[in-house]
Amino acid sequence: MVNRVLEQHRSDEATIALRAAGVPGPKGRPVSPPVARVGDCRPVLEHVAGPRLNGVWEPTGQNSPELVGDAAALLAYLHAAPSPVARRAIPEMPHWDPVAYPFYVGMTDAQWQIVGELHRDTDLRTAGRRADAAVLDADVWCHGDARSDNFLVVSDGPVLIDWECSGRARPEVDVAALLASVLVHNLTEALSAPHGVRQEVGSTLVTFRGLVTAVLRGYDSAGGRTLDAQVLGSRVGSMLIARAFARSAEYAYDRVTAMLVQLGSSLVRHPERWGTLDQRHGG
Repeated sequence: MVNRVLEQHRSDEATIALRAAGVPGPKGRPVSPPVARVGDCRPVLEHVAGPRLNGVWEPTGQNSPELVGDAAALLAYLHAAPSPVARRAIPEMPHWDPVAYPFYVGMTDAQWQIVGELHRDTDLRTAGRRADAAVLDADVWCHGDARSDNFLVVSDGPVLIDWECSGRARPEVDVAALLASVLVHNLTEALSAPHGVRQEVGSTLVTFRGLVTAVLRGYDSAGGRTLDAQVLGSRVGSMLIARAFARSAEYAYDRVTAMLVQLGSSLVRHPERWGTLDQRHGG
């Protein structure tokens, strides 16, 4: 049974990658590189000589709003295309429910601490489970893991790679993944400063407001789907917590992890706070 499920998952991934390679993006370039071959039911994309998005933009760089806006526009084109598969997307989510014992014993101390914090807060877990279930209740074709490191930057715009999490969901899944990865990058840089951390974090959040606006404007300008601000806010919160957990596989529970969990938990509990970051209408 497990083997059949895995084979179907890999077959779906190949189908998705092949279809994505034929979907035109904002400048006519397909949203994904061509598939060079399919091995063991998994697609191998043609090599693209371009860096990943998170490797070329700087938090305060003048080109950063344009780069993240172009990435968001690419998502709008993907979301407008019919999904080639019926399965749901498989986005990254926090461990709101108890984890299986074999997985639990393999976690680091920092990951245990994060899971412990989540499971001690019943209201947070309830809100998180409800919000994360809601984003899968839609039929928009989503990438499923649209973090900045899954965009390659080429001469005429970004392209998406790594389609294993793709499927149907609400468009907020992808837009939130991009936004959360931008914030994680910014905060990691700010909290690594040896002095003036509070000032750096404050400056980072101001910069992030501008990047949020650039992402949402880029998505809107490309004809993106209508986004629900509270759904988007809670999904960004979930992604920040999930990213903190992933980061804790390599790092101790440091101030970066603590900040990601704190901000993520706040957005999951109070998704209406997301509106303060969206400056498109002069907010």
